[in-house]
Amino acid sequence: MTLGYPKDKTDDRDCCAPKTDETEWQALQKAPDSEYLLKTILPVLYQGFQVVDLQRPNDPLEFLAAYLLRHQDKIRFKAPQVKK
Repeated sequence: MTLGYPKDKTDDRDCCAPKTDETEWQALQKAPDSEYLLKTILPVLYQGFQVVDLQRPNDPLEFLAAYLLRHQDKIRFKAPQVKK
């Protein structure tokens, strides 16, 4: 029920939530450890584990390290710009 006020379809954020200019990277820095890992390292690491499991390389750690370096662009976030 909207009590006579139409819902703004363009902005689904909570109307009472504080507005902030915080970047995604800054938000991740404040997030709990589990959330930080889930959004950064674990998606790519899990994919790397799957590839290691399928290919069974002779040196799995070296293979995984190379995999992570090749796919590191999947976990990059915009760092905050330093104001001068």
